[in-house]
Amino acid sequence: TGRRILREATVDLFFDNWLAKKGVTKGQKRLKGWHTDGRGKMGWGPLGQVSLEGRSAGAIWMGGIAGTFFAIDRKRELVCLTFTQATEAYDYYGERLWEAAKEALAAKTASNDGSSASKRYKRSTT
Repeated sequence: TGRRILREATVDLFFDNWLAKKGVTKGQKRLKGWHTDGRGKMGWGPLGQVSLEGRSAGAIWMGGIAGTFFAIDRKRELVCLTFTQATEAYDYYGERLWEAAKEALAAKTASNDGSSASKRYKRSTT
């Protein structure tokens, strides 16, 4: 119907890194079990992990034990959902699909703007 359910400001909160919020971290800059275990390049929000660096900065994603996975990149208008039930897959297939979707979108964008990247892509697929 096109009717807004959530305010834009509320949706923006879903994509924020809540680990940087003083109310969540009580002012700590480094959190034991997060930054000390190699997760310092990603954040965390109400919907899952938040990319902090690179082309996917601001994207969110989360995977589950049986192969469920979702990712949302608002800048690229890209959403990936997988709901497999493979008990030993964790979110492996979802992450692979997410990476493939980002690569396909990048190739499509490059082919639309006529850049040299699109020429390389076209040559490799013919």
